[in-house]
Amino acid sequence: MITSVELNNFLSHRKNIINFDHGVTVLVGHNGAGKSAIMDAIIFSMFGEKRRDSIEKLQKEGENQTYAKTSFEINGKLYHTVKKIQNGSSKGHEITDDSGSLLAKGATEAVKKIKELIDLDYNDLRIASIVPADELTRIITEGSELRILIDKVMGAEKYSKLEKLLKEAIKDFRINLQDMHGYTYENLVPLKQRISDAKQNKKKFDTELEKLKSDLEEIDKKKNELEKKIEVYKKNSGSKEKFEEKKDEFTRHVKNVIEQRRSEYEKEKEKFVKCEKQFPIAARKKELQDLVNEIENKITENQEAIQELSKEISSNIEKMQIAKKLQITDDGKCPVCNNETDQLNPWFQEEHLEKEKQENESDLFGLNQQQEKLDSTRSENKSSLENAKTASIILDENGISNKEQLEEIERNVGKQNNEITSFGKMLESEQFLEVSTIDSTSTDMYRSLKELQKSAKEFNQIEFDELEKQFGKKKKEYDDKKEESGKLKAILESSGRDIKVLTPIVEELELAKEFVSDIDKINSDIFSTQSKTFTGLRYSTLRKISDKASSYLEILKTQVQRVNLFQERASVKIDCETVSGIRPVKNLSSGEQVCVALAIRLSMAEIMTKSPLKVMILDEPTAHLDQEHCELFLNALRKLTEKLNENKNFQFIISTHQEELWANAKIGTIHRLENPTGKNTVIDP
Repeated sequence: MITSVELNNFLSHRKNIINFDHGVTVLVGHNGAGKSAIMDAIIFSMFGEKRRDSIEKLQKEGENQTYAKTSFEINGKLYHTVKKIQNGSSKGHEITDDSGSLLAKGATEAVKKIKELIDLDYNDLRIASIVPADELTRIITEGSELRILIDKVMGAEKYSKLEKLLKEAIKDFRINLQDMHGYTYENLVPLKQRISDAKQNKKKFDTELEKLKSDLEEIDKKKNELEKKIEVYKKNSGSKEKFEEKKDEFTRHVKNVIEQRRSEYEKEKEKFVKCEKQFPIAARKKELQDLVNEIENKITENQEAIQELSKEISSNIEKMQIAKKLQITDDGKCPVCNNETDQLNPWFQEEHLEKEKQENESDLFGLNQQQEKLDSTRSENKSSLENAKTASIILDENGISNKEQLEEIERNVGKQNNEITSFGKMLESEQFLEVSTIDSTSTDMYRSLKELQKSAKEFNQIEFDELEKQFGKKKKEYDDKKEESGKLKAILESSGRDIKVLTPIVEELELAKEFVSDIDKINSDIFSTQSKTFTGLRYSTLRKISDKASSYLEILKTQVQRVNLFQERASVKIDCETVSGIRPVKNLSSGEQVCVALAIRLSMAEIMTKSPLKVMILDEPTAHLDQEHCELFLNALRKLTEKLNENKNFQFIISTHQEELWANAKIGTIHRLENPTGKNTVIDP
């Protein structure tokens, strides 16, 4: 319910607060008294909407600061929404709870929060709660807007939301399937075909691959025999030229190994020098970390003290502002309690408060200086700590954790340097046997060199050429068969992967397809606006409204004995049972249409509990009724209010110029609005 509306320089209101209670609140006044301004303030402060030409026209003439504030209660919790205007332009929109906590700020976020709290947007509220009586008459005769109004009462948007959510859930489910497997249930047919093709390929090519394997073994055997014979010929084709060639090759290899060893030596030497410098720096890491932590704790304590003193200074300033206004009156009386006194309580004396403020400011200055020193010390120690951390990282990257490891590196560096120098000298003097120990490759090369040196056998070029020709043919035959085998293996591996990977995916996609089909059925059968469930709910709601409206028509004692609301395509039509037969509502007299509209409005109010705001605003509900029907309407409203307010769960806000009618009715609270000058509205509760 709406608990209050506050207007400051809003239209004809300079500064007014209207409080509302459960039940009925009546705003009485002539045209121009400021009744509509209260409705405008509610709409503007909650939704930022206006019923005037511009925001500028909401601002009281001659003023540049304006605001409208509405307080409302939802489920026992109080909220406040404020919308401001400055110099004819919108200037801020905020929502807070009763504790003062900010829930939303800014036009977009504030309106979004309002909709979340009351489950209605501006259009929803306008249609469901604040339609003027004459507009409601038009709505019931036209039909299409009446269906929208009925849907709001029955909470149809909940079904639409659920239908949309289920559709979005299915969409998200499909996306998740795509992200997880790369496929959705829409790919089941081609996936099943891939699995079938893979099984056929596996069966067919397994046999072919076995035969190829046997052929390859036979060809490889003959190829190796030829290769061995060729190698024998090559061995025996040695000559002095080949020996010199091998000797140069051996020398180049050894030189490369020496250069590689020298490069490794330089890296180890560089590593030793770098790590040796980092040891004393890294050793201080823990000490510096403890020191930084200690300073951080001191900074935190100092900041808390600064915050506390700042709060005390702010409090002193507020108290001083109050003290300036509190002075002993000319007749020697206290401005607070109105008792005679010589002096005020020290807490209300400017001198006392000023002294306390100065002491706090002095303490705050000292704390701020201390804070600067701590920040400087922290910065210095953090810099040293970062250097220590960097040093530790360098040692860790090089695998150094203690001094012994570093000493071992130093010894290895010396040993490497000696070996490099020794091998270089032996190579210069062609001590090949000694040099060959430098690595296993050099040993093998030296052995071959010795064999070439020992023997140079007779070499038959014709036989050698024929062997190479035969070997080339066998090698090509082998390579061709190998390539063919590789292609078959690739096909079989691909087929195996398809069977292994796709089979469980297909099984899961089939389950997913069945699941989505079930969800679609649930959505279409229950939550869709075309479902039997939804149409049944609308039928039930129309029947309930028809029954309740008919009971109110009975109270209003019209010629209409009963109304029947029914859906016809996209509209809701109304048939009225009269003494002369059934007639469409548009064929009734204007007075009878007003009574029917009021009866429908009251019946909807009785069942409209979908929004937690639970408020209905009636604008001139009796404007087109004669005296007899006015009294009958008031009687109906009284009965409805009594029923609804058994649990204090609904309120009516009524705007009217018929003061005498409502004063005599003794229903709810009446606020009389007057604006004799045409410039400032005065409210007499």
